[in-house]
Amino acid sequence: YTAEGFSFQYPPGWQVGLFEHSPDIYTLQPSSTFVPESEKNSIIIAKSGHCLNTQCLTVFNLEEMVEQINAKIITEAKVGTTKAYKVSLSNNNIAYVFINGEDFIQISTDKYPVQLDQILSTFKFTN
Repeated sequence: YTAEGFSFQYPPGWQVGLFEHSPDIYTLQPSSTFVPESEKNSIIIAKSGHCLNTQCLTVFNLEEMVEQINAKIITEAKVGTTKAYKVSLSNNNIAYVFINGEDFIQISTDKYPVQLDQILSTFKFTN
């Protein structure tokens, strides 16, 4: 699957959906149980900025972003040559978080940690 700024592969028998009012959020779920725009029973890929304000006068680094989302670092990881963290979120989901350019990317799941790792291993930046 190719999106603006990145691409990834997802498991056979799964599909990708977009959130109508949030074009930088993707849901990945098994096709047999796919529910559009669902954040439950899925893997969510969300892209946002890492600025403190709209003018980007204050930019957070990765460690500060982890603190801002109230996450606990499990381990350090890599996406290509980019530093990432595997984290536990306050809602008990597992996620990978990293920064590429102006994008803060969070790939998280409530139910599919094995598939999350598989997707991360195929994740590539396209810009």
